[in-house]
Amino acid sequence: MNLASAFRFSSSLVAVLDAGDGRIVDVNPAFEHELGYGREAMLGRSTLDIDFWPHPQTRASIWALLRSERRVCGERVVFRNLAGSEFAANLYCEFFEHEGRRLVLSVFQRLAPADAGDAPADADPGSYHALFMASAEGLYRSLPDGGWIDVNPALASIFGYASPAQMLKETHDRRASDIYADAGVGADLIERIRTAGHFEKQRARVLRRDGSTVWISESSRGVRDAEGHLLFYEGSIIDIGAQVEAEARLRQSENMYRTLVDSSRDGVFLIHHDGTIGFINEAMAQTLGYRAEELIGTSYLKLIAPEALAEQMIRRNERAGGSYAVQTYDTVMIQKDGTRRLLHVHAGAVDYEGEVASTGTARDVTEEHRQRQALEWAERTYRELFQNAVSGMFRSQVDGRIVAANDAFAHILGYADAAELLESGRGIGDFYANPD
Repeated sequence: MNLASAFRFSSSLVAVLDAGDGRIVDVNPAFEHELGYGREAMLGRSTLDIDFWPHPQTRASIWALLRSERRVCGERVVFRNLAGSEFAANLYCEFFEHEGRRLVLSVFQRLAPADAGDAPADADPGSYHALFMASAEGLYRSLPDGGWIDVNPALASIFGYASPAQMLKETHDRRASDIYADAGVGADLIERIRTAGHFEKQRARVLRRDGSTVWISESSRGVRDAEGHLLFYEGSIIDIGAQVEAEARLRQSENMYRTLVDSSRDGVFLIHHDGTIGFINEAMAQTLGYRAEELIGTSYLKLIAPEALAEQMIRRNERAGGSYAVQTYDTVMIQKDGTRRLLHVHAGAVDYEGEVASTGTARDVTEEHRQRQALEWAERTYRELFQNAVSGMFRSQVDGRIVAANDAFAHILGYADAAELLESGRGIGDFYANPD
């Protein structure tokens, strides 16, 4: 189909572009002649691909004008032919539809050699271009089915390009949606714009110039004309690679902490400033005969035995008063079935939700305490039997030196008491009439 056939004998340069991807659909003979490219060589190619614009910003400005005014009337532009010569012309273009396809008719008139002072069109009624270029966020405009219309330095840097011009030139034959490392993510985001009109702060992994990937946060919207036709997308991109990496390290740390806490034989807890249990691991819950979820949000004081409550209230008041001192103590706690258990607690202070909270560990030492008491009783009983025995009793080392004796044994040997015998320093062998 030769859409520019109506302009076959016109001296004006005529080109028809696809509004979706900006590629050339048709050109008239005058356009072929002045550009130096054959019609067939230009069809399906981007104007950036054939180096049509010496100033890439010109292309961005034209699309901006089309967005805001729906047409361009007499805009002075500079373009370049195959031989490298630059020419200036007045551009007229607007959207139209042909066989269900949305196209852009572009007519260049009053062709003349470009003056040295000619600059690219930079009028952008829909935005502040200076702010666009200076923004710390990556900003862009792209065609619905094609590549970038305009990118700022921040966006070029995110994707690993030295400048916007380099990025536009090297990506002219690619769709803007090809940036996503996961094609499914890109398709989903584009569909959200088509249906909802926009998306906000969506995370995605994108491909950089060197093939590496980086995480970004992107917000974008579709710009439509008065008839509802999608003209292009515009949006912002922020490099969140460092943030995602930090979050991954935090998750790893949290997972490791969770594993350690869950597998710990000791109880682990966090008590809010008001005395309610914010966290308790299964080990501690089981020690007390509960499931962890039964205790979360309840007051820990109900677990303290009445005889231990007064001392516990002193410790709690110290913490509530802002003390960060480490508290190490034994306390009696009551199991769900009423059984008392002795727990050894080591609690520190943390800032939690603007208040001082207690967190630490608790170990059930009930059996250890019973064993220690039994051992102490046995030792005490032995000492009493040893000291009060009517028969003489002693202990000595291998070399015979007496290290313990009762008074009865001291009396047998002629000493006033056991202390006097031990002070003598004599060994048991010294008291035998016939040491051999």
